[in-house]
Amino acid sequence: MLASVAALLLASFSAFGVYLYLQQDYDPTEKLDTALRLLSKGDGESAARIASSIPPEKLQRNSELSKRYFVIGTRERQRARETEQRPIANDLNEKAVENLEKSRSYSFPDGFEGMANFHLGMALYDLFKWKEAEGPLTIATDRFPPGRADAIERLVDIDLAHNRRDIQSAMDRIEHWRTLPRSSAYDDERADLKEI
Repeated sequence: MLASVAALLLASFSAFGVYLYLQQDYDPTEKLDTALRLLSKGDGESAARIASSIPPEKLQRNSELSKRYFVIGTRERQRARETEQRPIANDLNEKAVENLEKSRSYSFPDGFEGMANFHLGMALYDLFKWKEAEGPLTIATDRFPPGRADAIERLVDIDLAHNRRDIQSAMDRIEHWRTLPRSSAYDDERADLKEI
């Protein structure tokens, strides 16, 4: 009981803090850097609020535009993953792809290329745009260890799709997966299941 009250209070203070931060007239670059820090700590909702509060017209550098669209696109992808209703998830994935592709057109933010490609590839995959998803997912396998297993699994699924049936490519991806550093204790089991 006490823990739930404490969690509620912390959430209220967090939301109030974001509100107060948005009311201040800080430099857009500083706001976007704060949004990236929040996103990397797992607070995508607050990060997206901050990034959305900055009109694109106020941003002068490509790096600022890239950060804005990256944060918003990543949050849309996270929301799509959390949504069970397929039509709503598809709409969120479409928005994620739109924002992440805009971010990519300005070059993804430094240090976030792997994460950005992972979210872009997963959104495209969920929209059944598998040919377009292959490139970003391939980049994510090398540059985003937390999503490596999911990215490789999707690439294997793409290789084994009905219109493609490239079994050798799928097996090569699984073998490559086994040579990479483990991102979780279950990577070997996941690779074995995919091989079956």
